[in-house]
Amino acid sequence: MLTRLDLTRRLHVAALPLMLVACSSGREARSDSVAAAAAGVPDSAAGTTMQPAASADARDDVVERALDADAGLQAFALDADDDDGRIVLKGRVRSAAQKDLAGQIAAREAAGVTVDNRIRVDAAAGSGARPVDVDDIEDQVEDALEADSVLRALDIDVDEEEGQLILEGKATTAQRAAAEALAKRLAGTVIVVNRIRIQ
Repeated sequence: MLTRLDLTRRLHVAALPLMLVACSSGREARSDSVAAAAAGVPDSAAGTTMQPAASADARDDVVERALDADAGLQAFALDADDDDGRIVLKGRVRSAAQKDLAGQIAAREAAGVTVDNRIRVDAAAGSGARPVDVDDIEDQVEDALEADSVLRALDIDVDEEEGQLILEGKATTAQRAAAEALAKRLAGTVIVVNRIRIQ
């Protein structure tokens, strides 16, 4: 015959898995709420939408897509880059009004982030072929320098500056010439400025 103490113990043992499930469900609901907030989805418990803090890469991509989506700016293939927490706009447009419009779009899309509008006004901009993406060429040159068994050890820096590729670092005369030749081969019509110092 079961005593009252035995019955109580058996009830506790039987209830323990149910309590664990209840606790687990509460934790999952809280983690779902946190995940929803991170994704900018409404939280039904709080009745609010929490917007995520966009990463630097995400911000410049969002700005670039908005610039490409604007009918008055899409012909110019403007570039938006994240530089130390700022959005830097680059490229060429035909008028100051178009430059201002690009700045307004960037400020709207990257709310709260400083926008550095380096877009140049050029009456011939946007006519003809789509401009070259200097950032892509910069990446290609960096990859090629890293793949070269001799130049890899030199730690040559490649930067985009006002539509040009800038090479910096230290090298021998022959290495300097080799790095410049490699960069020019990949750069096509983009100007390569060789600031590599002879060591």
